[in-house]
Amino acid sequence: YKSIKFPFKWKLYSSNLQNISTVDPTIIKIKKNFWLFANHMKENISEFNKNLYLYKLDNLKFRNLYPHFKNPIISNLNGGRSAGSIFKIGKKLIRPSQINKENFYGYGLKLSIIEKISLNDYKEKKIKIILPNKKNISGIHHISKIDDRNYLVDVCLKYSKNK
Repeated sequence: YKSIKFPFKWKLYSSNLQNISTVDPTIIKIKKNFWLFANHMKENISEFNKNLYLYKLDNLKFRNLYPHFKNPIISNLNGGRSAGSIFKIGKKLIRPSQINKENFYGYGLKLSIIEKISLNDYKEKKIKIILPNKKNISGIHHISKIDDRNYLVDVCLKYSKNK
């Protein structure tokens, strides 16, 4: 959709991935190519938390999506679901992803460097794991880079009936 009068009026601009349940889409330009990362579900909602799909776009008009040859490129609760936009540290592209456990959404974060990306190949290397380390925090779900020194994360706080 394209905003006509943000945030109240929108117009359909293009449609792709119709009839595919999709969450956490992230678009990044790498060199001259645009790439779309998205999590899909086919049968079970838990697939959102592990199945990462990759598509190459012709441009930002979204007319043509070319699926990665090995989709899903990741199928794992540990790093399959995106956890925010891809960002740069120096010249390295960092993809944040969620660490989920069975029946526990958003337990921690995994940061990985994108080492290779093409329609035939995708490779990333883990550089950091971020887990809850405070007694009142049970999970970490998302990270956004604000600037070179500051990041914003969201957490799940433990609920206590005694307080």
